[in-house]
Amino acid sequence: MSKCKENTIRLEVLYRQHDKWLKACAFNISKSRDIAEELVSELYLYLAEKCNPQLYYLNSFNLMYCHSFLKTRFINRLYRDWE
Repeated sequence: MSKCKENTIRLEVLYRQHDKWLKACAFNISKSRDIAEELVSELYLYLAEKCNPQLYYLNSFNLMYCHSFLKTRFINRLYRDWE
């Protein structure tokens, strides 16, 4: 199976099994539903573009990495908006 095709399958699994959890994590970080949706969308877009097998875990992606990505993106957004 090609690397990008496997990545697409893993993205589908991530979405079907963990989308609610990712949005809940993003909401806990940002305290805003709109920002949480944007953060999770950015995560999906990043994972789709990178096709990085080092981020895989079991049949999906490493959820701790996903959570860390959401936190980092939110912090970067705060710094960008603050300046």
